[in-house]
Amino acid sequence: MKRKRRLSAKKRRALSRCAVWLIAAVSVALSGVITYGDQLGLDTPNWEQIKASVGAQDQANLTGLPVNVLYLDIGQGDCELIHTPEGAILIDAGENLPENAAKIISFARQLEIDRFDCVIATHPHSDHIGSMADVLEEIPADRIIMPQLPEALTPTTRVYENLLDTIDRLDIPLLPAVPGEQYEVAGVTLEILAPLTEDENLNNMSVVVRMRYRDASYLFEGDAESGSEREILDSGAPLHADILKAGHHGSRTSSTKDYLLAVRPKIAVISCGEGNSYGHPHQQTLDKLESLGIQYFRTDVNGTVTIGTDGKTYEVITEHDEAA
Repeated sequence: MKRKRRLSAKKRRALSRCAVWLIAAVSVALSGVITYGDQLGLDTPNWEQIKASVGAQDQANLTGLPVNVLYLDIGQGDCELIHTPEGAILIDAGENLPENAAKIISFARQLEIDRFDCVIATHPHSDHIGSMADVLEEIPADRIIMPQLPEALTPTTRVYENLLDTIDRLDIPLLPAVPGEQYEVAGVTLEILAPLTEDENLNNMSVVVRMRYRDASYLFEGDAESGSEREILDSGAPLHADILKAGHHGSRTSSTKDYLLAVRPKIAVISCGEGNSYGHPHQQTLDKLESLGIQYFRTDVNGTVTIGTDGKTYEVITEHDEAA
């Protein structure tokens, strides 16, 4: 496995944090311009222009291999951008913050993505779907996969309702996540593994999806916790994956030992925010990964992590050099 290092200096992280605040500040300042511009029929800035206006340009680095999965450093939330020679897939979109939408759109534009073949909203918590409506306004999608929630479990949050309204207004086909269903999109195969049953804990309603490209495999599980992991194990679904996006930001409630033994990942990626109030990732999870010889990367430490594959081998690029 070949590994590259990029942008290693701590000053790079400090500058990135400053850029985030500048993006947010400019977005707030421009909100009045946008409102009045709409009223006067003037051209108004889009997300890409807002980002460019403060000179902040995060690099969407790719490996030299054809299929790349970018685990975006998007704070305390999840966002994975899959880029292939045939198309693109987005999984989650982080919190409802202007800098998050700007970052996702910027990365997509850099990779010349003008349409998503598929978008997956793993579950309706704001740290996973918060910026998705804004992203879809700029970059359309051929289909969206979401968990089908019973009325009793359907959230009434503004973020969730705004996303549903945006999907409806843009007339994007909305597909329920049905375990066992497979989709051939963007040159890869997506297989839905969960949710298998209804659960009042919406984390356990997360869409768990396994992606295959030739002999390579990636597993994404949103915030699925031990209950969902046990159901997947009991279902007998094919679970092995070389690359695992760890559940629930590395919380102790996910990544059980039995589950990790079944997945047998070579690498795990933990998406979490620097200094987050939840203490993610929990030390118990890190200890399990280390005891099983699983190399791991953290977006709060390593920044955006890119893992590419040619179907057999893998290559890793990290935004920051710090070891996990």
